[in-house]
Amino acid sequence: MKNKKDTDYISPGILIDAWPIIATTVCRIVNQSLEDCMPDDLKTATVAPVPKVNRPKNPEDYRPINMLPTLEKLIETVVKNQIIAYIEENDLLSIFQSGYRECHSCETALNLVLTKWSDIRGDGDDILAVFLDLKRAFETIDRKRLLAKLSSFGFSRSVIKWFEGYLKERSQQTRVNGYTSSKMQNDLGVPQGSVLGAILFILYINDMPSQLRSAFINLFADDTLIYIHGKNLDVMRDQMNSELQRINQWLRLNKLKLNVSKTKMMLIRGSSTRTAMNSIMVDDEVIEVVQEFKYLGVIIDNRLTFKANVDYVCKKVSKKVGVLSRLANEVLRIVRIFFLGRSKTQISITYHKTVSTITNWISFYENTRLLVRPARVGIPRKFDENKRQWLLNLYHENPVLYLDEAKHLFQMQFNISISTSHICRILHDNNMTWKTLERRAIQIRESEIFKFMTELDSLVWDYSNLVFLDEVSIDNQGLLRTKGYGVVGEKLIYRGEFSRKPRMSMLAFLGQDGILDTYVTEGTFNRLKYFDNCKDFALSGMCQKYPGNNSVWIMDGAKIHCHPSSIRYFRSIGIIPIFLPAYTPFFNPIEYVFGYVKKHLKRKNAGSKNNMEVLVNEEFTKMRTFPCTKIFKKCGYVMNGKFDPEVAYQQDPKNYGFRSGSTKGMV
Repeated sequence: MKNKKDTDYISPGILIDAWPIIATTVCRIVNQSLEDCMPDDLKTATVAPVPKVNRPKNPEDYRPINMLPTLEKLIETVVKNQIIAYIEENDLLSIFQSGYRECHSCETALNLVLTKWSDIRGDGDDILAVFLDLKRAFETIDRKRLLAKLSSFGFSRSVIKWFEGYLKERSQQTRVNGYTSSKMQNDLGVPQGSVLGAILFILYINDMPSQLRSAFINLFADDTLIYIHGKNLDVMRDQMNSELQRINQWLRLNKLKLNVSKTKMMLIRGSSTRTAMNSIMVDDEVIEVVQEFKYLGVIIDNRLTFKANVDYVCKKVSKKVGVLSRLANEVLRIVRIFFLGRSKTQISITYHKTVSTITNWISFYENTRLLVRPARVGIPRKFDENKRQWLLNLYHENPVLYLDEAKHLFQMQFNISISTSHICRILHDNNMTWKTLERRAIQIRESEIFKFMTELDSLVWDYSNLVFLDEVSIDNQGLLRTKGYGVVGEKLIYRGEFSRKPRMSMLAFLGQDGILDTYVTEGTFNRLKYFDNCKDFALSGMCQKYPGNNSVWIMDGAKIHCHPSSIRYFRSIGIIPIFLPAYTPFFNPIEYVFGYVKKHLKRKNAGSKNNMEVLVNEEFTKMRTFPCTKIFKKCGYVMNGKFDPEVAYQQDPKNYGFRSGSTKGMV
């Protein structure tokens, strides 16, 4: 809670200072409220109108600020912490919602959507984005429907009853210039300015993304962005009109209203040169087309250049620089007046500054004879630019050189001495540092890569044909975290209960739209188990005879994969198996997916008491709708019908969950 007075004129700071005395009483009030309901005396909000402009004349020139009793906020904080813990534990919130969530922010929401847009434009698609504006969203929520939605999330009857008492019979009053109006009943919305209001709102709109069919959505509380991408603008327009109609129906059903006049549409071009398109409409009102829009504090333009945002930030900075410049002049005047005989108290009254501020400014001048901090003076360089560049080139060509070896070579080259610390400083100044070496596999045979490329080139294929399959083994010991922060010079020891669970293996099939199917077994797969699972997948209806969908299976050369009887069977039903060269995981997109899943399990589920098979299945289920076109390209399948191994060689092994030196085939 912020340290400010509320309706009861009690700030959190006062509560903290008095806590040793009032702690028992306050805890009893909070516990009694949680067992019963929120006290009626705490359910009154006070509205204070704050002017938006210098000389307000109309009611629209004021911004209403809701204030609630501090004790109510304290109770709400206790409830909020329990609700968030329940929501996170059961993973109830939509993955598209970034508002009011731990480890989420405006930055994460912007990064998510801008990264996707960059990839879409890289594929040559246009993007049609609509920025929705909900009219007084927090204030128009239907409370009965909110309680019904809370019940659908699995909250107990006692919790629903508490929220029912918390929401009903709420009132508000207005306070202006020391005068307070009479109380009025408020039967709509969540309490403004409350701790629980935000989390209740995102639970209320949690099912909004499920209304969409072909569009993508990005949510930050009530800031809603819907977008569609493609190459045919007319088709995109029809799809967007349909999606907006569904969203508008959902809003009406939930007593929310779309503010069409503030809703904007923007066309972000990819490869298309078309600049205009027919109208997007909601309720027979045309949505305005804009060239730029301020979304979550960042101005986005229709070419994603961010020039307008940079200009906006520069203007803000220049204003603050001007203020600082004027402040320096003011400090100079104050110091001069002080030494002319005026007291600090008189100066503070004249310039509306505190006495301590005046004292600090004068003390700084007396100690340094400066009004501002001096600029840093650069140390002259001992070695000229040519010698420094020679060192940088040396390490670019031989990154494994020790500093003393580089020192010896430098002295031989220029016949002058240099210290190892000076070499280290030169490297650091040029953004170079000592790193763990990652060596790529040297056992890879070019003949095997050429054979693999020849087999692929002999087929007519695109991404819809390709299926990548492999097995991954997981146990709970491998999910334990192995690093942490500790005292320098002491061993880091963490003691806790740990019960080893049996290792499980999963056979996964990956297509361009994500994981197609998975099969689980305890221990590891043998040849018969592997063959039976592959047979089930091949006959499941998702695979067609070559050249149909999912008809080209790419896998590594493990013994259970290469058995002649398995190969003969797959070819007999129209499946074409192709085997990757040895020690080339960077050619297999499914290794990337396995690395992602393992990292996610290790981060979120390490030490969990839940069934490990359930946890693994949940993670792989999320990957069923994970677009893999970009991964295919990174692994060398750069376009339909073409494979380029050079693209895969440039990838970082960490993307596949490998540590340097720990992967088979790495030396």
